[in-house]
Amino acid sequence: METHDLPYTEDCFVCGVGNEHGLKLKFRIVGDEAQTSFAVGPHHVGYKGVLHGGITCALLDETMGWAPAFEKKQMCMLADLQVRFLEPVPVGTTVTVIGRTTADRRRVWETEGRIEGPDGKVYARATGKYVVLNPDKSRAVEEDILIYPEGSEKIFS
Repeated sequence: METHDLPYTEDCFVCGVGNEHGLKLKFRIVGDEAQTSFAVGPHHVGYKGVLHGGITCALLDETMGWAPAFEKKQMCMLADLQVRFLEPVPVGTTVTVIGRTTADRRRVWETEGRIEGPDGKVYARATGKYVVLNPDKSRAVEEDILIYPEGSEKIFS
């Protein structure tokens, strides 16, 4: 299955390599899905021993948004996120976050995502709607914000 490493930023809470309080995650495309892995640490909790729901939402947002952005070669921004929390994600678990495109409605792309454990247990499911940025704004984001892994080709220009 074909894979592509995705760009990241300096400041983003989820993927920013320079954000001292951020998650510093790396994203990739595997087949037609965007994916990342995340090790839940004690500093990521809401309730004692359980991943904070806001971080769960951020993981799903970022991952689901990359799926259509890569596929359609345009950036997008979250407009609507619906999350179903199925099980608490315990500290010490390394989860995989997966997102994929489900519909292209011209100016809005629809997605779905999930967070699953190494045993395949699904902790959360989500759907999202993303507003498409025009090609000029996508290129501006790429030029001003995105950092590409060495050897990676630009996506939006």
